Amino acid sequence: MPGHSAFVTITLTTSSGQYDAAQSGPDFVILREDAFISEGPARLDVQVDDHHFSSDLMITKAVSGRRVDFSGLERETEKNHRSLKVAE
Repeated sequence: MPGHSAFVTITLTTSSGQYDAAQSGPDFVILREDAFISEGPARLDVQVDDHHFSSDLMITKAVSGRRVDFSGLERETEKNHRSLKVAE
C-alpha cells in the first residue's frame, strides 16, 4: 500500500521486567532506555501491524546499558528476516 508505514513494537520480557526495544537483529536487541538485566531466559515479542511474532531466547551476558545479546532464537522460516517464530 503506497504511503503505508507499519506499526511496529518490540518488547523483551525477562525475569526482571519488560523492556521496550528500538531495534532487533539476529542475536541482539537495542533497548529504548538503559537497563540492568541478568543472564538468563527471556522472550522477544514483535508486533508488526496485525502480525505478532514471539520467541524464547537466552540472554548470554548481563546487561548494563541498551544492547542485549542473546542466543537460541528459533529459526522457523527463511522468509522471516528476523527469524522469529510466529505466535499461535
